[in-house]
Amino acid sequence: MITANASLTESQQARRGRMLSATEELAEKLHIEPFLKRLPAELSGGQQQRVALARALAVLQGRLITVGRELTKQFEEIATLPAQDFAGWLEAGAQRTRGEFALVLHASAPHEGPDDSLRVLQLLLAELPLKTAVKLAADITGAARNALYDIALRLKTQ
Repeated sequence: MITANASLTESQQARRGRMLSATEELAEKLHIEPFLKRLPAELSGGQQQRVALARALAVLQGRLITVGRELTKQFEEIATLPAQDFAGWLEAGAQRTRGEFALVLHASAPHEGPDDSLRVLQLLLAELPLKTAVKLAADITGAARNALYDIALRLKTQ
Protein backbone atom coordinates (compact mmCIF):
# COMPACT_ATOMS: atom_id res chain seq x y z
CA MET A 1 0.00 0.00 0.00
CA ILE A 2 1.33 3.44 -0.92
CA THR A 3 1.41 6.18 1.72
CA ALA A 4 0.11 9.70 1.14
CA ASN A 5 3.66 11.04 1.44
CA ALA A 6 4.98 8.57 -1.15
CA SER A 7 2.13 9.46 -3.48
CA LEU A 8 2.83 13.20 -3.14
CA THR A 9 6.57 12.68 -3.62
CA GLU A 10 5.94 10.56 -6.72
CA SER A 11 3.65 13.26 -8.14
CA GLN A 12 6.23 15.98 -7.49
CA GLN A 13 9.00 13.92 -9.07
CA ALA A 14 6.88 13.28 -12.17
CA ARG A 15 6.08 16.99 -12.48
CA ARG A 16 9.76 17.90 -12.01
CA GLY A 17 10.71 15.35 -14.67
CA ARG A 18 8.19 16.79 -17.14
CA MET A 19 9.46 20.32 -16.49
CA LEU A 20 13.10 19.23 -16.92
CA SER A 21 12.20 17.47 -20.17
CA ALA A 22 10.36 20.57 -21.42
CA THR A 23 13.34 22.76 -20.49
CA GLU A 24 15.76 20.49 -22.35
CA GLU A 25 13.51 20.47 -25.42
CA LEU A 26 13.25 24.26 -25.36
CA ALA A 27 17.01 24.57 -24.90
CA GLU A 28 17.53 22.51 -28.03
CA LYS A 29 15.05 24.55 -30.05
CA LEU A 30 16.48 27.86 -28.79
CA HIS A 31 20.06 26.63 -29.40
CA ILE A 32 21.17 27.29 -25.82
CA GLU A 33 22.27 23.78 -24.74
CA PRO A 34 25.92 24.87 -24.30
CA PHE A 35 24.84 27.52 -21.78
CA LEU A 36 22.96 25.16 -19.46
CA LYS A 37 26.03 23.70 -17.76
CA ARG A 38 27.65 27.10 -17.15
CA LEU A 39 27.25 29.40 -14.18
CA PRO A 40 25.21 32.59 -14.74
CA ALA A 41 28.35 34.71 -14.20
CA GLU A 42 29.98 32.92 -17.15
CA LEU A 43 27.18 33.94 -19.55
CA SER A 44 26.73 37.22 -21.37
CA GLY A 45 23.63 39.28 -20.68
CA GLY A 46 21.92 38.05 -23.84
CA GLN A 47 22.75 34.43 -23.04
CA GLN A 48 21.35 34.86 -19.52
CA GLN A 49 18.14 36.27 -21.02
CA ARG A 50 17.75 33.32 -23.39
CA VAL A 51 18.27 30.81 -20.57
CA ALA A 52 15.77 32.67 -18.36
CA LEU A 53 13.27 32.73 -21.24
CA ALA A 54 13.59 28.96 -21.75
CA ARG A 55 13.05 28.35 -18.03
CA ALA A 56 10.01 30.61 -17.97
CA LEU A 57 8.52 28.99 -21.07
CA ALA A 58 9.03 25.53 -19.57
CA VAL A 59 7.03 26.59 -16.52
CA LEU A 60 4.32 28.35 -18.53
CA GLN A 61 3.76 25.42 -20.91
CA GLY A 62 0.16 25.79 -22.22
CA ARG A 63 -0.32 29.36 -20.97
CA LEU A 64 -1.07 31.79 -23.79
CA ILE A 65 1.46 34.45 -24.70
CA THR A 66 1.34 37.14 -27.35
CA VAL A 67 4.61 37.97 -29.04
CA GLY A 68 5.18 41.16 -30.96
CA ARG A 69 8.29 41.25 -33.12
CA GLU A 70 9.74 44.38 -34.68
CA LEU A 71 6.72 46.46 -33.69
CA THR A 72 6.25 49.74 -35.59
CA LYS A 73 8.58 48.53 -38.35
CA GLN A 74 8.02 47.23 -41.86
CA PHE A 75 8.30 43.54 -40.88
CA GLU A 76 6.08 43.76 -37.80
CA GLU A 77 4.66 40.44 -36.66
CA ILE A 78 2.19 39.65 -33.86
CA ALA A 79 1.13 36.15 -32.81
CA THR A 80 -0.74 34.61 -29.87
CA LEU A 81 0.19 31.04 -29.02
CA PRO A 82 0.78 28.67 -26.09
CA ALA A 83 4.14 29.29 -24.41
CA GLN A 84 5.22 25.72 -25.17
CA ASP A 85 4.92 26.47 -28.91
CA PHE A 86 7.04 29.64 -28.83
CA ALA A 87 10.32 27.92 -29.71
CA GLY A 88 8.66 26.26 -32.71
CA TRP A 89 7.24 29.62 -33.78
CA LEU A 90 10.76 31.09 -33.67
CA GLU A 91 12.12 28.21 -35.76
CA ALA A 92 9.40 28.64 -38.40
CA GLY A 93 11.04 31.74 -39.86
CA ALA A 94 14.69 32.72 -40.06
CA GLN A 95 13.84 36.40 -39.47
CA ARG A 96 11.97 35.61 -36.24
CA THR A 97 15.19 35.15 -34.28
CA ARG A 98 16.33 38.69 -35.08
CA GLY A 99 15.21 42.04 -33.78
CA GLU A 100 13.28 43.16 -30.76
CA PHE A 101 10.44 41.33 -29.04
CA ALA A 102 7.65 42.18 -26.67
CA LEU A 103 5.99 39.30 -24.82
CA VAL A 104 2.58 39.59 -23.19
CA LEU A 105 1.57 36.91 -20.73
CA HIS A 106 -2.17 36.17 -20.72
CA ALA A 107 -4.14 35.56 -17.53
CA SER A 108 -3.44 32.27 -15.83
CA ALA A 109 -5.70 29.27 -16.08
CA PRO A 110 -7.92 28.88 -13.00
CA HIS A 111 -6.54 25.39 -12.19
CA GLU A 112 -3.12 26.72 -11.17
CA GLY A 113 -2.75 26.50 -7.41
CA PRO A 114 -0.38 27.57 -4.65
CA ASP A 115 2.04 24.78 -5.60
CA ASP A 116 2.48 26.40 -9.03
CA SER A 117 2.99 29.80 -7.40
CA LEU A 118 5.77 28.47 -5.21
CA ARG A 119 7.46 26.67 -8.10
CA VAL A 120 7.32 29.77 -10.32
CA LEU A 121 8.60 31.96 -7.48
CA GLN A 122 11.53 29.63 -6.80
CA LEU A 123 12.52 29.57 -10.46
CA LEU A 124 12.36 33.34 -10.74
CA LEU A 125 14.26 33.89 -7.48
CA ALA A 126 17.13 31.84 -8.91
CA GLU A 127 17.51 34.34 -11.75
CA LEU A 128 16.11 37.69 -10.61
CA PRO A 129 16.14 40.12 -7.69
CA LEU A 130 13.53 39.37 -5.00
CA LYS A 131 11.17 42.25 -5.80
CA THR A 132 11.15 41.51 -9.54
CA ALA A 133 10.71 37.77 -8.98
CA VAL A 134 7.73 38.35 -6.67
CA LYS A 135 6.06 40.74 -9.12
CA LEU A 136 6.49 38.35 -12.05
CA ALA A 137 5.39 35.31 -10.02
CA ALA A 138 2.22 37.18 -9.00
CA ASP A 139 1.57 38.21 -12.60
CA ILE A 140 2.21 34.70 -13.93
CA THR A 141 0.22 32.73 -11.35
CA GLY A 142 -2.38 35.24 -10.19
CA ALA A 143 -1.32 34.68 -6.56
CA ALA A 144 -1.37 37.54 -4.06
CA ARG A 145 1.82 39.58 -4.25
CA ASN A 146 2.06 40.13 -0.47
CA ALA A 147 1.83 36.40 0.23
CA LEU A 148 4.50 35.65 -2.39
CA TYR A 149 6.73 38.38 -0.94
CA ASP A 150 6.52 36.79 2.52
CA ILE A 151 7.35 33.38 1.05
CA ALA A 152 10.26 34.85 -0.93
CA LEU A 153 11.72 36.46 2.20
CA ARG A 154 11.54 33.12 4.03
CA LEU A 155 13.17 31.33 1.08
CA LYS A 156 16.00 33.87 0.93
CA THR A 157 16.77 33.50 4.66
CA GLN A 158 16.94 29.68 4.45
